[in-house]
Amino acid sequence: MPFRLLIMWMLIAVPTASFGSVFIQTIPMRAEVFTNGVRLGISPLLIERNPSTPLTFSFRKEGYYPVEFTVNLTGEITNLITPLAPVAVSIAFPDRDNIDYNGKNYRSSSIQNLAAGTYEIFPNTNSVAVRRVNPDKQFVWFGAGAAVLGLGVGITSQLLANNFYSDFLKATSVNGALRGMNLAMFCDNLATIAYGFGAVGFTVGSCFFIEDLVYQSKNTAIVLHDSEDTVSDRALYEKAMDYQSQLDTTNSFELFNRIVSQYPESQYYPISLFRRAKIFSMRGDNDHAIADLEKLQKDYPVYDLYELILKDLGDLYLARGDDDSAADCYRAMRLAPRYYQPWESDVFLFYAQAAKAKKTGAEEDRKIAETSANQLLSDTRIPEDRRKEIQALLPH
Repeated sequence: MPFRLLIMWMLIAVPTASFGSVFIQTIPMRAEVFTNGVRLGISPLLIERNPSTPLTFSFRKEGYYPVEFTVNLTGEITNLITPLAPVAVSIAFPDRDNIDYNGKNYRSSSIQNLAAGTYEIFPNTNSVAVRRVNPDKQFVWFGAGAAVLGLGVGITSQLLANNFYSDFLKATSVNGALRGMNLAMFCDNLATIAYGFGAVGFTVGSCFFIEDLVYQSKNTAIVLHDSEDTVSDRALYEKAMDYQSQLDTTNSFELFNRIVSQYPESQYYPISLFRRAKIFSMRGDNDHAIADLEKLQKDYPVYDLYELILKDLGDLYLARGDDDSAADCYRAMRLAPRYYQPWESDVFLFYAQAAKAKKTGAEEDRKIAETSANQLLSDTRIPEDRRKEIQALLPH
């Protein structure tokens, strides 16, 4: 099926060491990412690679065409954004905006980008679920049928063998005895074969039954809610931003939370999780704010947010007294300098080092903070108000 594939990447001129940072994002998110045939993980991802070696990236996601291309990296930051083309299979009624099913109305546009296969539709109280049928499920029934057939034929043959053996014992002539013995042996052999056939069927059916359980656990059903309750991720995000512009954090938090819970693959998921963390922090709920930011740092390292995530996470760690974790965040800000000047992340790092030196009183920590302070004070780019802060925090 023809389709157009758009691949975008930006090279932001930021000098780095011998390795380049690569931010990998797909639309939609949560696609499997491979480089040179090795699985890296689930998008979005942040990796560091030697820029002298070209990388062949490939992306795979259920319901979307696989993508593969080669990128020549430099010793700079690469922000790689790859939209995935959906397999054009949809369930909808022609010339209808909605689907009526069992007397209820559902949005037909809610069912789309389905992978090729056979699907089953089953209703719930306020929704209809669509689940792909395992193409190997038929072998469960074949195996079960073979097991039942083998067992039935085996038992019947064994009963007949016993009956013919009884005839053999009661025979009054040589021909009658031979006939009874031959038939008994034939039925015994048939029973053995039938039991073996049934055992093979049972084994095969059991294996495919277990495979089907695994398949179903990974094959999440697509759920269509009532049309009046169905809102797109984009509409939710735009409404949440409207509330936020009105300083209504209660309603904006509710909508950001809906996006996070209902749309884990959406391009609006990372920014919604980030803004939810901001609201948690404003409310003084630093534990939940840290949990959201840690999830973003680990599972959703999106270039546009990465530096802001690290800054906020470092500040929260510092407020909690975790100076080492704060310092790690401020150091990592150098991977994606987008909103802050490079010297600013060094200043933040000094704040964490000075806090640790003050808390521990250790000579080694004091020397580390003092060395950082001297380097910062010799930097002509640092404004006067920052210099005064640095001098005030110098450990004595």
